[in-house]
Amino acid sequence: MDLFPRRIIISASRRQDMPACALDRLLEQVRDREFVWRQPFSGKEMRLAFQPEEVFCLALWSKDFGGLLASDEARELLDPLNPYYIFTVNDCAALERGLRTPLEERLDQAAAIMKRYGEPRMMWRFDPIVHWRDAAGEEHHNFKSFERIATAMAELGVTRCTFSFAQLYGKVLKRQKRLDLQFVDPPLSRKLEILAGLATFTERLGIRMLACCQPELVDAHPNVGAGSCIDGPYLAEAIDADATGLDLSPHPSREGCGCTRSIDVGRYEPCAHRCAYCYANPSLD
Repeated sequence: MDLFPRRIIISASRRQDMPACALDRLLEQVRDREFVWRQPFSGKEMRLAFQPEEVFCLALWSKDFGGLLASDEARELLDPLNPYYIFTVNDCAALERGLRTPLEERLDQAAAIMKRYGEPRMMWRFDPIVHWRDAAGEEHHNFKSFERIATAMAELGVTRCTFSFAQLYGKVLKRQKRLDLQFVDPPLSRKLEILAGLATFTERLGIRMLACCQPELVDAHPNVGAGSCIDGPYLAEAIDADATGLDLSPHPSREGCGCTRSIDVGRYEPCAHRCAYCYANPSLD
């Protein structure tokens, strides 16, 4: 029995930044027309054989598309799968110690994606919004560059920004002592205050803020709505591809998620970015 529908969205990947950290494997599996991965909890090996015409789109999650964009072979292999770029662009060197590509270069990557594919094929994520205290007890946050990034994105024609405040999972909190910092989870009132400032700024730029998996933030400001990183109905209208047979119903990956069903082909493996707040990277624990 076929476990998967025959009109699919492939996600690569919520579990690992495949375009930046596993590009060779991603391209090899696309070339072979078969993805192979293991279920995160059971360890069961999963396989997805596909034909390009069965793939409605390939959702690519990354903080750094530099290697992919520089590869003619990557574009030739991926373009038939209707790539959809879910691009996390923020600026937090203190917590992303392995992310070596400067912000300006990542903004250039966004410009290259927009020039080649247009706004419907790129989602900007400013995620997560995170607060922490350093060893001296001084509190910091990672949205000092938000206005600069938002302005650059607006100039490219971006109209959506998906965001969330950091979810401090137990495995994340366990890292605090070793990393010599303390994560801070602001009260809801403070989050709403911060969000009001960000949403007011982006409203002037024509960018709508979309909350990811945090319904308590939706409608907190006229320019804030519910987000879906993989939004099937939106993609069905935005991408020039046949959506016949595509399941457009919500298929949440966790509580509060509004995403359409997709098949995630990533693995929980070490990631070079080493983001201190990451829920997925096993090399940090």
